[in-house]
Amino acid sequence: MIASSSSVERPPAPATGAAPRVSIIMPTYQRATVLTEVVHDVLAQDFSDFELLVLNDGSIDGTDAAMRKITDPRLRYMRPGRLGIPAILNEGFRHVRGEYLIIMHDHDGYARDMLSSFVRVLDKNPNVGFVFSGLVLCDSEGKAEVRRDVHNFPPITPGLRFLREQYLPRVDSCTSVWTLIRRSLLGDHFLDPAVGGAADVELWHRLCTLGDVAYVNRPLVRMRGRDPKSQFFLSEAELLCRILRGKQKYLRYAVDDQARQKALHVWRRAADRAVFSNLYKCFRARNHAARPMIGVLAGEWGGIRARFALGMAETLPRWVNVCMLGALRYAHQVRLKFTSPTKLVDTSVAQTTS
Repeated sequence: MIASSSSVERPPAPATGAAPRVSIIMPTYQRATVLTEVVHDVLAQDFSDFELLVLNDGSIDGTDAAMRKITDPRLRYMRPGRLGIPAILNEGFRHVRGEYLIIMHDHDGYARDMLSSFVRVLDKNPNVGFVFSGLVLCDSEGKAEVRRDVHNFPPITPGLRFLREQYLPRVDSCTSVWTLIRRSLLGDHFLDPAVGGAADVELWHRLCTLGDVAYVNRPLVRMRGRDPKSQFFLSEAELLCRILRGKQKYLRYAVDDQARQKALHVWRRAADRAVFSNLYKCFRARNHAARPMIGVLAGEWGGIRARFALGMAETLPRWVNVCMLGALRYAHQVRLKFTSPTKLVDTSVAQTTS
C-alpha cells in the first residue's frame, strides 16, 4: 500500500488533463548521496514533456530529505515500502500515464539529448516498439571510463530478426534498461516477477515479437559499475539462471531446430562457465552461501562438466577444489576468448536497487 503520512511524498497527479509524452520510473535504494545529482541530470533534459516518478524502495539514508529539496512539478516521489525488483517497477508502472516509458537508474548519468533522441525515433517510426543506445561503462564512482559499448546495429531492425540474431544466440544482453518503450504494446503487463531482476531481458524478447527495434549508435548513458547495493552483486549464478528462464519460452521463435540447438549450446556453455567461476570463488573465499543457487544453475542449464565439477566439490578437499576449479575456469575463459563471448555485463533492472 502507498504510504501517505509524510509531507515529503508527492504521489502522482490524478489522471486528468493531458498525459505527458514520456514517463520515467526511477526506483532508488540507499543512494541519497548521488540521487539528487541524478535527478537534476534527468530534469535538465532538452526534452521537457515528461513525468519523473522516483520510488523509494525502503531507503533509510536521507533519501526523503534529498527529495524534499527538489520542487520541479514534473517530479513525483513515492514510498511504497520495501518491494524489490521488479515489484517496485510494476508499482511505478501503475502510476504513470505517458505515451512512452523508460526506466532510469538512480546512480547513472544521461546525455542531455537522450530523451529527445529517443522520442524522435518513436515519433517517426510507429512500427518501432522500443529504442536504445550505446553506453559508457565507468567505475563505481562514475569517474573513470572503463569502456564504451556502441554497436553497429542499423537504425531500425525488424523485431523477430533482432530476436533471432541478437537475443537468442547469446546470453549477455546488448540492450540496456535505459530503453524508451512504446507503452501501448505493454497492455497491463510490464515486468514478469517470475524472473526477478532479469525481468527486463524477458521484456526485450517479448517486445521483439510485437514491433521493430531501433538503435541510436551514440553513447547516451554513462553507467556506473556495480556496487554492493545492486541486487545481483556477487551472485552471477542467480542472475544467469533468471536470464535463461526468461529467454527459454522465446526459443519457439528460432528459425528452425538447428538454430534452437545452437542457442541452447551457447546457454549451456555460459552456465558451465558460471558454475566453475562461482564454485571457485566460494572455495577461495570460504563462503558457500551461493552454493545452493550454483546447484540450481548446474541442474537446470549446465552440461556434464558443470555437474561433474559440482559433484567433485562435494567430496574433494578444499585445496583440490581450488586447483581443479581454477584450472577449469581458466580453460573455459581461454576457449571463450577464441569463440563467441558470453561474459555477463549487468545492465539490467537489478542494477537499480537491492
